[in-house]
Amino acid sequence: MVVSPLLWLRQTPGQARITAFRNRALQLGLKVQMVPRADADPADRQPDAVRYLKPLVPDSRGAMPVMDHSWILLRDPRRGRESPFPGWRWFRDEAPAAIHPAIAACLRELPESVGALRADGQGLSAYWRETGTLDDVARLARALDGLFPQLGPRGMLAAPDAPH
Repeated sequence: MVVSPLLWLRQTPGQARITAFRNRALQLGLKVQMVPRADADPADRQPDAVRYLKPLVPDSRGAMPVMDHSWILLRDPRRGRESPFPGWRWFRDEAPAAIHPAIAACLRELPESVGALRADGQGLSAYWRETGTLDDVARLARALDGLFPQLGPRGMLAAPDAPH
């Protein structure tokens, strides 16, 4: 029996599921990127994690919003410092206390397989193991959408064209 080379190009069910997750994320305004782990040493550039990023985008005048604070939360009982969020620990910098209620709401919405939440100069990211269903992609997007407006000056990252 001869196996056609075209069969080699077919996706496995797992690959098809991940492709569906990533396509849905794009439809919801998220970027999907292969990156180093959220807790990786800054010199380590080995892309071994997947992050779903709600990016900062220029407003209608072309001005790029500025993230007030960069911070990382890890779902890891051993790494980082204690945080007010059960099961999550600060890694490197902490978020301002004023946005802790919005962070708590975001964390409640995230799928269980999200291992890190990060705010930085690129936007707001969830590091996700891509397990679950398409509904989990929507939950992840809603969670990031809910927290995103609170990250800039006086909570002004809501919409790129929002009046300041």
